[in-house]
Amino acid sequence: MGKERSDNVRAPTLTRWTLEAAAREFEIDRKTLAKRLTAASLTSGLDGAFSTPQICAAVFGDLYGAKLRVANAQAKKLERENAEAERELLPTELVERFLSATFIAVRQAITATHLPEETKNRALTLIAEEGEVIMDRFFTEMEADLEPANAEV
Repeated sequence: MGKERSDNVRAPTLTRWTLEAAAREFEIDRKTLAKRLTAASLTSGLDGAFSTPQICAAVFGDLYGAKLRVANAQAKKLERENAEAERELLPTELVERFLSATFIAVRQAITATHLPEETKNRALTLIAEEGEVIMDRFFTEMEADLEPANAEV
């Protein structure tokens, strides 16, 4: 057998708060409560009263909104840091082309001088050897700098 519904059972009514009643109940100055309601863009209903959630939001603040603002600020900061890091890194191919072009220009300049051939050859050999050392050291350091960034991915 099911429960019978009584005709004299009413649906619960929602509590509506006047500014004065809410200030008294929540022990807050009426003017302070009014300012907080206005700051939160909370307006009274047609009856001139506020709902309990509206009063609670004004009295206790919006925890969800505060957490959301913090999360958004952290996301913006991380995006800014990532953008700065990307501007600091140079594509490997670009660096290789630049260094190669530089060594070619130096080699051509040495070749075009009036130095004795033996001196030119020693200079070119030295530059070729040192160029390889410089390139190896550069790319080793670059890879080391990229390792923490790759570990985060």
